[in-house]
Order: sequence, then structure tokens, then C-alpha cells
Amino acid sequence: MKIQRIFMTSVTRTKRLNRKLFASICCGLFICCFSLLLLIEKSFTKNESMRRDAEACYGSLTKHKNEYEIRYLEDIMEAQKKPNAGNSIFFHETTCSRSGLVHLNSRQACAIESAAKLNPNRDIFVLFASPVGFREIDSNLPPNIKALKNYPNIHFRNNNVWKYAEGTPAEKWMQTGTLFESSYLFEHMSDVLRYVTLYKFGGVFMDLDIVVQKNLDYLGENFAGDDSVDAIGCGVLHFDNDKLGRQIADNCLRFMATHFNGKTFIDNGPLVITRTLEKLCKTTNRSLMTREQCDGFQVYPKNTFYAVSWKNWHWFFDPKMVNETLALTENSAIIHVWNDVSKKAKLRIGSHTAYEIAARKNCPKTYYSRINFEYF
Repeated sequence: MKIQRIFMTSVTRTKRLNRKLFASICCGLFICCFSLLLLIEKSFTKNESMRRDAEACYGSLTKHKNEYEIRYLEDIMEAQKKPNAGNSIFFHETTCSRSGLVHLNSRQACAIESAAKLNPNRDIFVLFASPVGFREIDSNLPPNIKALKNYPNIHFRNNNVWKYAEGTPAEKWMQTGTLFESSYLFEHMSDVLRYVTLYKFGGVFMDLDIVVQKNLDYLGENFAGDDSVDAIGCGVLHFDNDKLGRQIADNCLRFMATHFNGKTFIDNGPLVITRTLEKLCKTTNRSLMTREQCDGFQVYPKNTFYAVSWKNWHWFFDPKMVNETLALTENSAIIHVWNDVSKKAKLRIGSHTAYEIAARKNCPKTYYSRINFEYF
């Protein structure tokens, strides 16, 4: 009997312990599930907040009644002056403008001026994703904007990103808001819009961190440039608007819509054109990506646009590297200065660097608009 009582007591205690353990497990599971729900709600709220901010920044015209009235730029799709299909040059400025005013830094202005100066036969369209304009009562434009206004082939336009994507393979994807959850929103928006532009109009797309050194006519149509071991560059692209180029732009947009990665910097620009051209050319060997191999598309060698790699970006701003850098870029149609890593590099006027020499020659009005300032 004593043994039986001990056994029963042990069983009772075990049951109590099991009940406590079960209760603890249930409580833990409840806390985990509740925490997970809170995280999901927080993430959803954050995403919704990001989308609302994007709508406010990119989707509507801002009123500044207490400060100034803005004469907003025409939208690219509504303006009477339209791009010459397959022949225009395009730049995209995708940062969020809180002021509603046109703003370009000196290096961006240099890129635009050099394109206009070296290619007077082409219209240059500078497209702002966040609606901007000029003050209605303020005629004192920034010096670099005044410099650009000297070129009749430069045109400033707004472009509503949602309306702009209409009628393209990116239309439905843009409506999902996935783009605005990106960790690199400005860069990835530029990646998307360059392919939308080339789909709609064809022509040349250029990043805003370049300097054009030659007229581009000798390059022909439908081209990109080799960049690094990892990818073909997408900082300079030409697609025609009705044949091969249009199909490549279509393929790029469809690839991006299904493979968009907002967490990795290069996945939505260089890797998109790289994978698309590898499929077209049926090779991963860039040296074989010729017009004969690629149905009329050409991948030019690195020295055409990207003679100095991103790892050596500082060469453009280092007086000690001026001779080596000039020798490397002497025959380049365009130099690319890698803004994502060089944007904080200060360029002192008169420092005799490769970038300053290129700017003084190819964007002289912008350069001399900064001559009374310490830095360019």
C-alpha cells in the first residue's frame, strides 16, 4: 500500500508538472505568436508609411503658399516637345525633393552639359521623378542651372513614375508599391526608369555621374559597355525604339518585375542587362558580345565608358594619379566617376585632377560657374 501511495503521489506530481509544462509551452507559443503578429503589423505599418511618403514625394505637386509659388515643369508625357525616338539622350534625377525646386549639383550639371555640348544634334531630356519647378517670382537661378539654360537642346521635364510606366511591362508591377520598399530607393528607381524610358522612346540613357568626351554617333545603335567581372554596365545604354532595342527593353522590364531585389545594390540595374544580354548573345563571354553574335547589339570594351573601375574611383580626384587616369581615359567616349562611392569626395578648384581637367574641357559653362567657389 505504501508503495502504491508513493507511486500514485509520483504520478499526480508528474501530471501536475506536465500540466505546468504544457501551460508554459502554450504561454510561450502565445507570446511568440503575439510577438510575430506585432512584427508583421509593424512591418506592414512601416511599408504602408513608406508608400504614403512615396506618394507624397513622387505623386503630387506640393504647394508652398507661405514661402513661394512654384512654376512646375511640364510632364514628359504631356509636353508638346517630345523626344526624338531613338536619338535623344536621357538623364533621370530620382531623389525626393521636399522643396519642390529644381536642384542639380555641379557634377550632375557637368554630365548634362557635356552631353549637350558634345552632341548638339541630339535633344537632352533631364527627367525629375519628384515633381519640381522654378520659383514664379525668383529669377535668380543657381549658377549651374543658368549654365545649362544656355543650351537649346537641354529640356527639363517632370515624370510621374506611375503614369510613366503605363503601357509598359512594368505597369502592373509599379502599382504593387514593391519599388518603394527598396533599401536603395533612389538608385533602384533610376534602374527601373532607365528601362521604361528606353522602352518608350529608345535613345541613350546616361547616369548623372559621367562626363561625355566625344560625340556618340560613332558608337551606332544598340550598345552597352563592359564594366566589371560581375556585370555589364548600365550607366550608358542605347536601345533603338522599334526593333531589337525595344525587345531588349521589354525583356529587361519583365526580368526586373519577377526578380526585383530591394536589398542588393546592383541586382536591378547591371545584373538585369547582363542576364538579358547573356541570353540574347548565348554566351557569358563579354569579349564575344559583338553585333554579329548578338543580333546587332554591341557590348563595348571597358575603356569606352568604364576605363577606371569603381574600386579606383578616387583616381579621378587625386592629383597624384592625374597622368595615369588621363592616359586610361584618353580614348573613352565617356568617363564614369561612381557617385555611390565618390559623392562625398571634395574636389578643390585648381587641384589639377583628372576630373577637373575633363570638366573644364567638356562642361566649361558649369565649371566656370563654380570658379569663384572653393569646391566643384
